[in-house]
Amino acid sequence: MKKEKIILTDADGVLVDWNTAFDKFMSKNGHPRVPETDTEYNISLRHNVTTHQAMEYVKEFNESPDIAHLPPFADSVEHVRLLSELGFRFIVVTSISSHPDAKIHRTNNLTDLFGDVFDDIHCIEQGASKASILMNWADTGYFWIEDHMRQAEAGYEAGLNTILINHPYNHHYSTDLFPKVSFDTPWNEIYNMVRNEYGI
Repeated sequence: MKKEKIILTDADGVLVDWNTAFDKFMSKNGHPRVPETDTEYNISLRHNVTTHQAMEYVKEFNESPDIAHLPPFADSVEHVRLLSELGFRFIVVTSISSHPDAKIHRTNNLTDLFGDVFDDIHCIEQGASKASILMNWADTGYFWIEDHMRQAEAGYEAGLNTILINHPYNHHYSTDLFPKVSFDTPWNEIYNMVRNEYGI
């Protein structure tokens, strides 16, 4: 049976540049990014705040109108468009927030940047595991694009064709389970991998 042209993808750090926008938000709140923390995923360490404060700031930011205005990440716009022209549709699974405002802002941001390429945008609780929702596409072999190692592993465990974007905070991870793509031009590599997999 021919595999449908569906690509599952995270949003932050994959389609859109959350980190840069969040750093600006935190600077406005008196907590600028600590120098030389590019390899650190932990928000409290990046901004020298408590874990509780970090969670509260992320929640505030993720449910704010700022989320509707995130810039694209790397080369995502060009290559999502090229994949769309090949007939691919995208399903987003993002652990941003379950608040209705977050979904509205996220949807507006993604459609403004990428156009009508999304079949669905699933917004789940901040920091929640995507394992259960990814099981909706278990063993389909659809591509799953992530920037978080554990969420990438969840996709692999669900039988998805997982790709991890090699952000500085992923450099220390080593795995033979799925490939990493470059931080600077990830979507160019993803585009070529998808074409190769589908023989197009």
